Amino acid sequence: MTLGIRPTADADATISSARARLDPEFASLLDPFLHQLEVDDETVVCGTWPDLRLAFLNKGWFLALKQHHPRPEESDRWGLGRNILDGIHGPLKSFFETNLRHCLEKSVPWHHRYECSSPNEFREYQMNVLPLPRQAGLLILHFLTERRPHEERRVLHHPEEQTFRDRDGFIIQCSYCRRVRKADGEPSWHWVPEWVATSPSKTSHGLCRDCLLAYFDALVDVDSPAATSVPPNNVVRGDG
Repeated sequence: MTLGIRPTADADATISSARARLDPEFASLLDPFLHQLEVDDETVVCGTWPDLRLAFLNKGWFLALKQHHPRPEESDRWGLGRNILDGIHGPLKSFFETNLRHCLEKSVPWHHRYECSSPNEFREYQMNVLPLPRQAGLLILHFLTERRPHEERRVLHHPEEQTFRDRDGFIIQCSYCRRVRKADGEPSWHWVPEWVATSPSKTSHGLCRDCLLAYFDALVDVDSPAATSVPPNNVVRGDG
């Protein structure tokens, strides 16, 4: 088996090629998990140190980066040494940090479903987080579980931007499904493909109620290690 791994000591490695990258000091930690790494190119796999800095990135990681961040200056920032939490904002950051650290400190796996759709496709993933022996780090695998065109009733083309801006001028986008909330009248959430590709100015992030209930039981379960209070409305506001 070949993983296409290129060991590198460069913490600022760029993605000039789509080959996997591996911190040499992290390599021996992967030996018990080689069978977990026999995945297709659409499966995104990364490994982190205990402080959640990236130490291993497979080929799928770079292919996903290119798809979601086509501009090289954006995607090149995500090489070895970057903290994985730097890419998470709003109410999700504490949720992921708490669960990742719980997985590491208690040496128990964590499994989580999430949506990461493109402008043209609905895509749902399963994330499996595996603790490495002796609390040495984490191995995180993202499997594509569902892929299909968006339902036309969800899609809103050429929206009137002002109908989505709240009284402070912000547009609220769900961090998960990436729908945006209409601010006029009864709150409702809509899929705007062009705003998935490029967010409008003054976009803030939160969670719509649908995603909160579908993916984040922990946010409303006081017994969960990641529990947090949730206001009884239909958005959990983030910091954008």
